Amino acid sequence: MDSITYNGVRFQATAPRSSTRDDKKYMRTVRYDGNEREVHWGQPDVDMQRDEPDRLAAFNSRHSCIEKRDPFAPGFQACWHWNERSKSIRLDAATKMVDGDLRRMVIVASNAYEDREEEIIREKALHEYVEDFDGNQPLLFWHGGEPIGRIVSAKMVGPFLVEIAEELPDAPVNLARKGRPEINTTIKQTWDAIEAAGDVWGASIGFKYLDGDRDDGIYEQIRKFETSLLPYEQAANPFTPARLLKE
Repeated sequence: MDSITYNGVRFQATAPRSSTRDDKKYMRTVRYDGNEREVHWGQPDVDMQRDEPDRLAAFNSRHSCIEKRDPFAPGFQACWHWNERSKSIRLDAATKMVDGDLRRMVIVASNAYEDREEEIIREKALHEYVEDFDGNQPLLFWHGGEPIGRIVSAKMVGPFLVEIAEELPDAPVNLARKGRPEINTTIKQTWDAIEAAGDVWGASIGFKYLDGDRDDGIYEQIRKFETSLLPYEQAANPFTPARLLKE
């Protein structure tokens, strides 16, 4: 069984497989809180078109996926399945943007969909950032401390902002946010730890916005000043995975 975290809930489960029930499409064995059950989900005659962002967003909204907390519930597993596969599709597509043999990371940094905090950045605002991109934005760890990389490329792929981050030359670095106890390490050690952890990373952007946009949660214009790496399940936006590209 694999150990999985979704919506902040950690559980163990086998890979999805065809359901033994005629009225369901998938099933898996789930172990959670000392119990183990077979969970079945999905309509057998419906295609999962998770590579279409609009359909994915509609599915998440219709099924209130961000509120799911019970791994034994079919809806929880359906939401996980849609979003996990979609994450892989977005990463695979974004990876095709990268050439060269430097240690880099491909990041789906933002998009024009509502996030877990019920906020939206307009697609136009993201396009404007890409148009003005100067190749000199820092990559941080969890919105704090000193940079561990820099954003070297930014591109819109549909409603998604996709960025490429490159490792900075090795040097001592403090990863702690201002005013907090220091976390002293090196840039190389940080990237080594990121690589060892595998595909568990998400992304979040830091930006300034117009007065009043915070009130309605819709950001018409932004001035982005950094991208941060953080655990995928902790990212406010569920559509922003990040993947390290090996040499």
